[in-house]
Amino acid sequence: MDEITILLDVGNCLFFFGGFPQLIKTIKNRKTLKDLSALTFSLYTMAAILFVVVGVLLGSWMTFIFNGVNTFYFCAIIYWIKKSGQKNPKEMPAE
Repeated sequence: MDEITILLDVGNCLFFFGGFPQLIKTIKNRKTLKDLSALTFSLYTMAAILFVVVGVLLGSWMTFIFNGVNTFYFCAIIYWIKKSGQKNPKEMPAE
């Protein structure tokens, strides 16, 4: 491993473990979803997907694994944000 790959792996670990507490809070308290931005997490998802590609191209399994997991949980958060924004048909006023 060269220095660049080591720095990339350390950065990916920090990125992963930095976002993990948000996932736990989201799972425990769905009320926090109203304060989260779907756009922000969509951009995080795109960045994580690009890092998965970088991990494959560099042969860095840590980059591949951490960002693969990040992609999954960012997609889960986006799903929950979108789902929390949907109105229940029973709550909609009749026209």
